Amino acid sequence: MFSKEFETSLCNQLVDGMKEYLDELTKRSADKNRRYFNSKDAAEYLGVSRGTLRAWVNTESLPMINVTGSNLFDKKDLDEFMARRKIKGED
Repeated sequence: MFSKEFETSLCNQLVDGMKEYLDELTKRSADKNRRYFNSKDAAEYLGVSRGTLRAWVNTESLPMINVTGSNLFDKKDLDEFMARRKIKGED
């Protein structure tokens, strides 16, 4: 029905897609077990830009840890920060 070349190409694309998907699942699983994040990963974890993260540090008192020039964020602090900003809807 299909050429061997097409079937091989399709199989390779499926395998590559599955590898990317599994890599993403592995990263998400690792993030759940991670305690500290750098700025890039903290922003990604919260779903915001690095600029927004910096603004929250400067104006919203988001806790940040500086270890020998590296800025780190505690996952617990990030979760608590977001929980304090949760808006409950009216009934």
